[in-house]
Amino acid sequence: MDLCDIQLHVGQYLRRPDLARCVQVSKDWHKTYMPLLFRDLELVFDVDDEDLEDQERPTKNKMPSVGSVEGYGHSIRSLSVHVKEWSDAGSLSLLAYWTQNIKWLSVRGAYGAENCWTGTAHLLCNNPGIRYLDLEYLDEDDDCLSYIIDTCTQLTELRMSHAQLDVLQMGYLMSSSPSLGRLTLEGCGICFPVDQSLDSLPLFLPIEELDLDHNFEPGLAVLVRWTARCPNLRLIRLKNVPYMEGEEVSDFSLFQHCPRLSKMTLSGLYLEDADLAAILAHCPSLVDLTLEGQDIGKRAFEIMAGLFKNLIVLDLYNASNLDTEMYRRICTSCTRLENLAVSKLDVDDYFAVGSDVEQEAMGNHWICSGLRSLRIKVLVWSLNTELGNRALQEMEALKGLEVLEIEYIGRPVGEDVRFYKKLSLSVAHASEEREIAGLARLCKKGRFARSQLQQDMDLQWMAESWPRMKRFIFVDQTS
Repeated sequence: MDLCDIQLHVGQYLRRPDLARCVQVSKDWHKTYMPLLFRDLELVFDVDDEDLEDQERPTKNKMPSVGSVEGYGHSIRSLSVHVKEWSDAGSLSLLAYWTQNIKWLSVRGAYGAENCWTGTAHLLCNNPGIRYLDLEYLDEDDDCLSYIIDTCTQLTELRMSHAQLDVLQMGYLMSSSPSLGRLTLEGCGICFPVDQSLDSLPLFLPIEELDLDHNFEPGLAVLVRWTARCPNLRLIRLKNVPYMEGEEVSDFSLFQHCPRLSKMTLSGLYLEDADLAAILAHCPSLVDLTLEGQDIGKRAFEIMAGLFKNLIVLDLYNASNLDTEMYRRICTSCTRLENLAVSKLDVDDYFAVGSDVEQEAMGNHWICSGLRSLRIKVLVWSLNTELGNRALQEMEALKGLEVLEIEYIGRPVGEDVRFYKKLSLSVAHASEEREIAGLARLCKKGRFARSQLQQDMDLQWMAESWPRMKRFIFVDQTS
């Protein structure tokens, strides 16, 4: 029995009461390898019949026997627990009794479960060295944040989802945890007392990464002020954060209090042109910028252009109002760019300007030469032209390209489809993503683990053009 088989059996054992019925090993092997297998442990309580295949469906669902973990609790470094319906925290408390060295803990899916926090609290108490903590469905009445503050003194990353939180406790946690560098809040409500001023909160000095996704209160204006309390912030993600009714106007100049901010994601905010321009104007050190789903106005683009010389990542996927002239300025000005994503690119329109002298003055390139990742939602390209062939040669010259994703290619009927055959995958479903790892290696072997390619696809051409390619995705909506 090899290690993969052993791991499979151990996975089965977690849903059965007796290890001996699943794995028969010698004592020496047992002593040497079982602790390794228990380093990363995932438990799913009360699994639905619908989640199981017919051959796996038991006659009756029951909680796995965590008692069998007793001898290996000290080996667990990573523990992920998913609770569906759980009225007794005894099993987690039992796990807590046997574990002392957990560094990575995730407890999710405990909505409506009684005493859920009790078992989690026991785990935190017995494992004070936890560095990563992921919790879901917590209520501010559970006083969980105070417990985390007092117990998890080595915490470096905290993620909370669908929780009701108290802003005063959050402020104390963020300012007093010396190692807490990253905070992620997803779908959370943050209780913010009317008589409380953000200016009275201490500076959140340890926080370097702040990820706020779809938090329904207190709203964008307050979260911007909250962000300004993080002077050492390097990365911020604001996703789907709405303006609240009657909310004050956001003071985006507060971003100047985060002078080290270098990575920013704004997704689903639908900012006005002036607001986006104000944000970018106060973030001069950005090297990684994502504006997904955002309208790119002329004023904001002009401010953004001042960042081009430093940008390494520019993600404008699903962004609108990005015309050919804007894209041309990106290609000619972003000399350090390695990762680019755009919504639509018309190659013919890109080259169809002025004389050869004028094109040469603009750089005469439609792709940044240093790209490692290129994602295009809609690509319009005519190949049976001199300009189309020149554009193809530029794409072939991207020797450092590792990731290429094209969702849709527009082409006239009856056009030469040589290039499209080389890039097309034969997919069963138009929306399904296909991945190929190590194209050069796969070309030699002539076989593919996940994708069935078209027979006329020139794999050798792809391997020679992009020898470092790690991931290739093409979703052909026209096939």
